[in-house]
Parts: sequence; structure tokens; C-alpha cells
Amino acid sequence: MKYVYIDINDSIEAVTSIQLAPRSGFTELEVSDEVMNISGNEYIEYENGQIVKKSTPDDEANLLIEQKRALIGYTIDRKYNYPDIGDQLDDLFKAGAFSDEMSGIIQAVKDAHPKPGE
Repeated sequence: MKYVYIDINDSIEAVTSIQLAPRSGFTELEVSDEVMNISGNEYIEYENGQIVKKSTPDDEANLLIEQKRALIGYTIDRKYNYPDIGDQLDDLFKAGAFSDEMSGIIQAVKDAHPKPGE
């Protein structure tokens, strides 16, 4: 048995093998292992109050896989080529891009914990 949690937009939010504590805005459905046993180009959807197993034609499934790989590849490439988030934020601070309140908070941290040699 699996538990499927549906959000207020009728989208599948989570699938678990253990029952979660009740959460506001979510509907819990108990679904048999038979329905949840998916492979290859099969997937599940929430329709008319129940979980339904569906499948995608092989050529469409392969296209979706390639699209996902392209998306994941580009996000990973960006993640590892962007400057460190601390460096990005420090640059914005030095450029005066933050509000006076945020600049004050950041400056207080910098003053309390100066870089060695400053």
C-alpha cells in the first residue's frame, strides 16, 4: 500500500510508503501496490478522485527524457559555473543594491566578524 497526497490544485504532491500526519490543504489517498508498480514509460495521474496508471508512447517518452536531460544539464552547468552565492551577495552589497536596512544588517555582521588582515 502507498499513500498519495494531492494538493489543492489536484496535483500529486507526494507518494510515500508510510502515512503522514494530516496536513491542511492535502487529500490523502491509499493506493494499491499494483497501481503504484510503474516502469518504463508508465506514470500516474490524479483523475476524478482517484489515481490512474497511464503510459506514454515510446517515442514521446524518449523525447520527454531528452528534454529533461537538457534541462537538468543546463541547470547543473549553470550551478557549477556561477560564482559562489556569498561572492554574488557581497558584490551586490558593495554595489549598494540592498535596502538601507539590509545593508545595516550585513555591515553589522561584517564588523562583528572581520576578514583576517582587515
